[in-house]
Amino acid sequence: MRFFLRGRLEQAKQRKLHLYTQFGEITDDEDIEIALLVANRNEGREFKASVTVDVAAFNEARARLMVKIALGLGHRVLGPEWTLGPGGMMLRSHLFPGEKDLNFGSLKGTIDANVPPVVAEIVGLANNRHVMAVLPIGKSTCAFISLFGGQVGTAVVDLGYDSRRKFNRAVNKGERLDCAFSIPLDVSGARPLETRSIHELANNANLKGILPESRAAAERLLR
Repeated sequence: MRFFLRGRLEQAKQRKLHLYTQFGEITDDEDIEIALLVANRNEGREFKASVTVDVAAFNEARARLMVKIALGLGHRVLGPEWTLGPGGMMLRSHLFPGEKDLNFGSLKGTIDANVPPVVAEIVGLANNRHVMAVLPIGKSTCAFISLFGGQVGTAVVDLGYDSRRKFNRAVNKGERLDCAFSIPLDVSGARPLETRSIHELANNANLKGILPESRAAAERLLR
């Protein structure tokens, strides 16, 4: 309690405020000692406390974090063309309140996606790593973000970009397009960034026999 009161007193001084207890104002260590001496005491081995969490504010902060990560992913995979184009501008407009009224379009996505097991296996979703990817979903392009294996939710954010512009060219011309990234959490020292291309994702899924057999099957999977 002494440590707690000293911390609160320091905060009050920094903000030019006053600290009071039921016994009067606290201005220095002597006041803290007096307050502790006259306070009622209950001895025991258990300490009970309560914490109030603003769930709405927490979810808003979580959503903003996911949008920021989606911006970085979009720039990394799709390049400046996307970042400075309508898709990137649309995401940025939802981070800065002053730009929400401008006509950049509506943000589409969720921070609590229900990830199909097949998709989770393709991108390598696991409890011991962060997993992020930019993936084609039909003609759309979406950012997939799973921090701590999805323990704080898995986000899917529409990047507002025609997937055929990047992914079709990469597939048809054999160009390498890195689109999936993971960071292992159970390593000591610096955590490496592991990168995989769209070809590596597809080949790995094909070897495991988990790729959808048709476009219709893929569409049913991603609904």
